[in-house]
Amino acid sequence: MPYNSRPHIHIGPVCGACNRPVKRKQILVSTRHESFNTFEGKIYRVPPFQKDKLLKKTDSAVFCKQKDCKDCNRNPWRKSTYHADCFMLFNKFCLSEDKFCRLFMAAQRTSAVEGVEQLGELYDPVASQQLNIVLELLGLARLPLTVCREIWSLNPTSKHIVARFCTVLQLANELNSAPLVPSNCPLSEVRLFKRGQDIKVDKNMGAERPYVRVIEDSRGIKRIERVATQKKSKLKTENSTYIEERLFSLMTIDFRFGLCLLQGNDRAADFCANWGI
Repeated sequence: MPYNSRPHIHIGPVCGACNRPVKRKQILVSTRHESFNTFEGKIYRVPPFQKDKLLKKTDSAVFCKQKDCKDCNRNPWRKSTYHADCFMLFNKFCLSEDKFCRLFMAAQRTSAVEGVEQLGELYDPVASQQLNIVLELLGLARLPLTVCREIWSLNPTSKHIVARFCTVLQLANELNSAPLVPSNCPLSEVRLFKRGQDIKVDKNMGAERPYVRVIEDSRGIKRIERVATQKKSKLKTENSTYIEERLFSLMTIDFRFGLCLLQGNDRAADFCANWGI
């Protein structure tokens, strides 16, 4: 197949399932999406790259690690990258017919605002609840839940296969039951959102709750709530941003599969572009 006609597949730096960095010698897969309602696309096994090389050509596709590649940006298809073992584990434990659409949305929504880099190494400690399932998969003995939490807290930024698999199983568990119907509503009307659940809307909150609090971790928005005051979070596994009414009145929330993304109109463009700075 001529070079110009081969699909150009961008290989991202982070696994879309476990949110840990991908390394050159790890086995990876990439998915190409042509539809978000049903999985219409293709799954590729990513060939190994030579050291310090950013491009790998095969008969079926061109795989690219360049950050701002014109060919990657020109390609109309959306792509996502995964550790092969994370992808297969998700495929086994997520039972939804549209599982790959849900996984792709999770891989894309790892920050509160599109185009902003995800928060590194702020992994949700709730994933420790999956530790015993992972231990059984690896042929190891189960542990009390309190011990699971303690093990997780010892190294919450671990990139070990056990930590990766815990995050993937937690993701599969949430996406299995995530709401199907997409929606878009003004951020000013959102009373409460918790990842994996429906949005709770209230159009009459008034001036007693003048702030929107957005809580993020490595998987993007974890929680959104209207609050009366600004309080610094004591948790080291998440980050909080407070938005005043003059800004949140210019923003909307796009909601799909229990995952959300903040969007702003032209007057909120600078705020969104500098999110987290």
